[in-house]
Amino acid sequence: MKYTIRVQPFHELVKDFKAGKLDVLINLAISDERHAYADFTLPHAVIHGGIFVRKSEANIGSEADLNGKSVIVLNADIGHVYALSKGWGKQLILVNNTAEGMRLLSTGQHDAML
Repeated sequence: MKYTIRVQPFHELVKDFKAGKLDVLINLAISDERHAYADFTLPHAVIHGGIFVRKSEANIGSEADLNGKSVIVLNADIGHVYALSKGWGKQLILVNNTAEGMRLLSTGQHDAML
């Protein structure tokens, strides 16, 4: 089988997949919204979300505390999809990778990262 592997920001891969420019997209978490454009294999991993905050952030102890906060998410990742479903679109800071998000969080400019 002939294939080409692409390494790009995830949101670009999803866009290309939706446009029919890619035949297979690995590590796409299953969601109701994604069933509209993707067929899935049997799940091979169980992923749990998390909220990352700086040690000094005492005002965020649960998901309910994220309302109105500046929240970093990976662009087009399942955490981004989830945050949009919660109505947090205007408070999201989109990044292309985890390292970028953690750097932003550590600067104190934003409140949390999913």
